[in-house]
Amino acid sequence: EDGFVYICDNGRRNASANTSGVWRMDPSNPTKEFDCMLDVSKRGEAYTRVNSIAVTGSGEDRTMYILDYSNNSNNIVKFEIGNKTGVSNRDTIIDTKQHNIVTALNTLVRGKDGDFWVFQYRGGAIDAYPVVIHYNASGQRDFYIDNNNNSNLTSTSIANRRGNGAVSPDGKYLAFNCN
Repeated sequence: EDGFVYICDNGRRNASANTSGVWRMDPSNPTKEFDCMLDVSKRGEAYTRVNSIAVTGSGEDRTMYILDYSNNSNNIVKFEIGNKTGVSNRDTIIDTKQHNIVTALNTLVRGKDGDFWVFQYRGGAIDAYPVVIHYNASGQRDFYIDNNNNSNLTSTSIANRRGNGAVSPDGKYLAFNCN
């Protein structure tokens, strides 16, 4: 809402090289060094692979959500960032592990009603791994698209190219890239 651009990198090259993080760019001063939003000295278990982010709010009310994709995590995590950088005050709000988010190529969207949408890359035919998942404001999965549920909403040859997705501001429409 304040016009910043947030950039994430899952940065996992191998077991010993982890450059995962989130940075913020100020479009009014694009040559300024980007702000590091996460305290990388506390990387460890706190956030190991930041695959997608959603930032809401303005000023002191700004909140950053990440989809943390790691071997022992797979959570939607909340950081109250306000006007700060280098935060580490992590709060896990949704455990997504049991919902088969299996790829690093995904998009996290915060809905207008406190809900979340996750769009996941599925480059082949629709299968048992969900293309789209919705979590209501209580953190419960209440809608998803896979080979047995709502499969008529995607292509049969490429279910979701690159895990891209968006939700209209009024929450009535989804857009994702299938074939």
